[in-house]
Amino acid sequence: MELWLAFLVTQRRLKPAAEGYQVCAGEEHEDEHPHFSGHDLTLSQILRGARNELSLLNDAQWSPESLAFNHPASAPYIQELATICQQLAQRLQRPVRLLDVGTRTGRAAESLLAQLNAGQIEYVGLEQSQDMLLSARQRLAPWPGARLSLWNADTLAAHAHSADIIWLNNALHRLLPEDPGLLATLQQLAVPGALLYVMEFRQLTPSALLSTLLLTNGQPEALLHNSADWAALFSAAAFNCQHGDEVAGLQRFLVQCPDRQVRRDPRQLQAALAGRLPGWMVPQRIVFLDALPLTANGKIDYQALKRRHTPEAENPAEADLPPGRH
Repeated sequence: MELWLAFLVTQRRLKPAAEGYQVCAGEEHEDEHPHFSGHDLTLSQILRGARNELSLLNDAQWSPESLAFNHPASAPYIQELATICQQLAQRLQRPVRLLDVGTRTGRAAESLLAQLNAGQIEYVGLEQSQDMLLSARQRLAPWPGARLSLWNADTLAAHAHSADIIWLNNALHRLLPEDPGLLATLQQLAVPGALLYVMEFRQLTPSALLSTLLLTNGQPEALLHNSADWAALFSAAAFNCQHGDEVAGLQRFLVQCPDRQVRRDPRQLQAALAGRLPGWMVPQRIVFLDALPLTANGKIDYQALKRRHTPEAENPAEADLPPGRH
């Protein structure tokens, strides 16, 4: 609460008074504003101490996800992503494989899927929060082809080199501080030349600050970057930022993944071994692993390893990658 009030003072919306704070001259009453209409009870309960302010983080109107989704540029940016999927699906003659990294409760995904059909998209949403993942499953239930998975090593291995498009909707600034190697991980999820469709705020709307202040210790825009900063981050990770624009503080970037990736070939290794070893010593099948599945006790999960890497379970995505140099 004190963070909110202090911020409003710095923005010259409030000024300290003998009995608390006073609205500055020139500030208009916002009761009829569509963003506030019908939600004043929630805010007044928090102001009176009758409701925990942290409840805003899961509120249908005031959660960071909802406020981002309701931004005026969000809908057209999602619509343009749907158009890209339609065009790419037509070119590839198959559904586009899209990974939504940080899907939250699936509000934006719901909007995207409503504009596409099963012949145009294979949607996979990845989320770190189990609670939000459950909410997303409920929200996206009308789309039985949509898959949702917890972000972990097993999931990343299962989707390696599969994504034609990776969508990061207001997620990169939140995930990068916790995982500095995230951009390298995204390369491992993408096919050569895949598209990163990135939506990121450069500045927050005043209403977005209501819940964001709860998460940032009074520095709500400390994690946000401008277009030059994002371009530098993409370039340092060998991505090619092909387009960037901004509407009312919401930035959108179209970023191409490297079109050449190291793809280890088991057949080459078998041939090399055959030239140096007797035939009976050359393995009939070789699998390269980026990581080993682990049990809850931290031991190798041999059952999961067997399930994942039996010939029947090999990734069918390898058969029809979009054009690119491997």
